Amino acid sequence: MKNSSLISLGLVMALVLSLFTGCGKDKVACDISLKGTASGTVAFANSAEKTMKFFSGDSVTVIATPKKNCDFFGWYVGKEKTPLSTDTNYTFIASESVTLIAKFGKSPVISIDCNDNGNVAFIDSSEKSLVIPRGNKVSVVATTNANCEFRGWYAGDSKVCDKTEYTFTSSKNVSLVAKFVKSPVVSISNSENGSVAFANSSNKSMPVFTGSDVTVIATPDEDCEFEGWFSGDTKVCAEQSYTFVVSKNVSLVAKFYPSPVVFINSGKNGKVAFVDSNEDSKVVLKGTDVTVNATPDKNYEFVGWFVDDAKVSADASYTFNALENISLLAKFKACPVVSISGTENGRVAFADSSEKSVIVFSGTDVTVTATPDKGFELYGWFVGNSETPVSKELSYTFDVNENVKLHAVFKQSLNGHEYVDLGLPSGLKWAKCNVGTDIPEDKGSFYAWGETEEKSNYSWSTYKYCNTADNTVTKYSTNERYGCDDDKVVLEAADDVASVRWGGAWRMPTSEEQDELCRVCTWEWTTLNDVPGYKVTGPNGNSIFLPVTGYMNGTDILNKSLGGYYWSSSLYGSSCGRAFYLLFDNTKCDKGQYSRRYSGRSVRAVFE
Repeated sequence: MKNSSLISLGLVMALVLSLFTGCGKDKVACDISLKGTASGTVAFANSAEKTMKFFSGDSVTVIATPKKNCDFFGWYVGKEKTPLSTDTNYTFIASESVTLIAKFGKSPVISIDCNDNGNVAFIDSSEKSLVIPRGNKVSVVATTNANCEFRGWYAGDSKVCDKTEYTFTSSKNVSLVAKFVKSPVVSISNSENGSVAFANSSNKSMPVFTGSDVTVIATPDEDCEFEGWFSGDTKVCAEQSYTFVVSKNVSLVAKFYPSPVVFINSGKNGKVAFVDSNEDSKVVLKGTDVTVNATPDKNYEFVGWFVDDAKVSADASYTFNALENISLLAKFKACPVVSISGTENGRVAFADSSEKSVIVFSGTDVTVTATPDKGFELYGWFVGNSETPVSKELSYTFDVNENVKLHAVFKQSLNGHEYVDLGLPSGLKWAKCNVGTDIPEDKGSFYAWGETEEKSNYSWSTYKYCNTADNTVTKYSTNERYGCDDDKVVLEAADDVASVRWGGAWRMPTSEEQDELCRVCTWEWTTLNDVPGYKVTGPNGNSIFLPVTGYMNGTDILNKSLGGYYWSSSLYGSSCGRAFYLLFDNTKCDKGQYSRRYSGRSVRAVFE
């Protein structure tokens, strides 16, 4: 009996399993899960569960319910930004397991406010702030006070509507401000000798709407003339009847005057006269053309006709239209004097005179020439005590308008760069300053070895002649294991920054020439304008100053106040990723040092 029961139970289970297997033969079981946010709830249409099992092909309905003052945005899957549906009741066919996320958010809050001179309200509410579901229409209205105008609805600093009634769709929180202004006020007044009035009012002041046309009328007294309507010091109309469009507060003054009187006089060194009268004053009708003449004395020139301190004409014969009383003063001045001088080592002269000083009229072009002695160049033409030259040309032409004292300075230089002959056995001449400066104590510019441009980062990754490492150099190498083998051990002119920047015979010194400077010269540690460095004195007693420089590695300047680091043009042959440089500190001068070619160092140029 027991066995029979077990057999029956087994048959039943087999039948159930068979039915279950038969029903799901071609279908996939799908787990559908629901998630919501704090602003709403989610549920299946027929279940309060948050997760249910379905088979592929089954129809599934889910429901999203936003809380009060909240909006439903849509059903989403994972991190997708596009919703599967924006319907709160969403029906779909199950195809795979998925978690649906219902996104909710607070409904937008619309608030309204205004400045003085008006009022605001919602069309259908007396509140000043309302919660409006997204997508709903919102209407607000602005009402102006008397003698005031509406300027627009603003959201922050942006105008969103010019009309008093503004309807828009709720999509986000927004704070609207209606701006009002007082209507412009037009006021009129007059000087003596006349009267003024509005065309349609006996008042002297009245408010009007922006954009309105206003007409004002000026009436001169007998034997007087109307000058014009003025706003401040600006004449805005010469007609007695003036019609204009009002856009802001306006205060107009009508000016009148008796027929104008013209006075003329002069200072010293010249004479003046009317073209048709020997008098020094005359009465004329308004609008009359008047001509006055000025005649300077010998070696003087006419400066101009002045009214008070304002020059009204630079012409000696001046014709003008008399509109008001005017007092004209003719001013004269002595003709400019140009004088020239020069330092030793050169000569100076005027192009058309053997004198060292000439008198000329203002506006005259004057040419001066400088002739340097052998081995010298013109450093520049200087005016007075200025340290900045006005020209570096040997022949300098300029326009004279005042007294000028020109001084030509000659210096021992090549291509505009000073040098010093130290009396070295090699005959080599050394520059007075580093490349990149004309100040002896300045470090100048930093350059990588073989590069001719400054930069902000000095490393293998930015070096011109390699592929990011010292064993990948593309030029200047005697060993292929450093990347190439071109047997170049001295910089070519195109890669020599002194040659490129200064031109001519200038170049970078070789390591051997730096060695000569160390061996033959006397090195004295000192300061120049508070900058430490070495005074290097040659056998002939002449000297140069080499300042401490530091050097660039990456983006940092290292040892900038401790030592001098000066590139030579010589490659360090045993390690082709390095080049020779001159190193010194306050204890020694050490030629023949070598370092990575990418580092930024100073350069002191030479020529033979």
